[in-house]
Amino acid sequence: DGFAAKYNLPFSVTYTKHKDVTCNGGNDGELIVTPFFGAPPYNYVWTPSVSIDSTASSLSIGTYRVDVTDNNSDVDFVTTDITEPFSITINRVITDVKCYNGNDGEIDITPSGGTSPYHFEWSGSGTSIAEEDQDSLRAGAYSVRVYDIHNCYTDSTFTIGEPTQIQTIMNGDDVTGFGNGDGEARVSVSGGTPNYIYFWYDDDSTYTAWDSTLVYTKDTISGLDGDVYKVVVTDANGCKATDQVTINEPGVLIATATKTNVSCYNGSDGTITVTPSGGTPFDPPARPYTYEWFHDAGLTDSIATGLSAGDYWVKVEDKNSIKDTAWVTLTQPPELIASIDSVKDVSCYGSCDGFIDLVVTGALRELLYQRNKRDCL
Repeated sequence: DGFAAKYNLPFSVTYTKHKDVTCNGGNDGELIVTPFFGAPPYNYVWTPSVSIDSTASSLSIGTYRVDVTDNNSDVDFVTTDITEPFSITINRVITDVKCYNGNDGEIDITPSGGTSPYHFEWSGSGTSIAEEDQDSLRAGAYSVRVYDIHNCYTDSTFTIGEPTQIQTIMNGDDVTGFGNGDGEARVSVSGGTPNYIYFWYDDDSTYTAWDSTLVYTKDTISGLDGDVYKVVVTDANGCKATDQVTINEPGVLIATATKTNVSCYNGSDGTITVTPSGGTPFDPPARPYTYEWFHDAGLTDSIATGLSAGDYWVKVEDKNSIKDTAWVTLTQPPELIASIDSVKDVSCYGSCDGFIDLVVTGALRELLYQRNKRDCL
């Protein structure tokens, strides 16, 4: 008789899937371990503790071990490393614009790391979005996102500079009072190449028709009326900058009052709102004008509320102590008086044919009547 030999292969485990991290710093690694020649069910102990079964996912770079025990208490283990690519880095060479407001700037980049080949996504005015290197750029900020073959990416920003521009700061003194003609305009200049020449003109002039008295080699003009004054500053190299300032001239201070009359006889819900114009308001954050109400010395706002019928006046004062007074009279409706004109008694017990006639005087609008007690008389 023949016989068959039986061999028990040893229990073993192996990784049947090993996926490294796709992008530097990511956590999409994955391991799957498969046991062979054991008796299920199996117990899985991962080190570090990243799973309790045969699959470990969302793994970052590191060394992973899994010990597997079958139903016969046989044990085997496997160890492996999850790796990741180097981070994508960008080397750059930046060429600044040669002249102010020019467009000859350049950005040359060389990516490394990740998994080539690369593709590019630029942002910024004048860029060719998919090109590696950029030229014909103006001064300003630019950014690029560099992707590798797995769509891992890194961002980088660049600034293209340019030579200094002529900078002007304008200020002035307003006319102190209507018609005084004592305004002044000043300009402070930096940048460019000193020395500077100043060509002043007002808002009604042009480069070909200007008042020759406004051409100065100084940075200040005075004796001005209210207007917009402009200056063209030219440096030693012929570079120019233009600026302007408004010289204000106050108008006549006028206190205009609006009112809401008292709604009911002998009530106190009237309001007065004063809206000044002209003059010279106070500088923020102070209120533009001050108010003096003669009925209430403690009231300093532009609005008076809770007023009864009567005469009111308020004095408004501006920054230069110019004053104007508004006079207002608040009225009220006549007194509402209701009197019984006639009464008719109910004709029979339980009937509802009684009535009361009222006479109401003093009403300025349709009245609403409300009867209390019974539904009928």
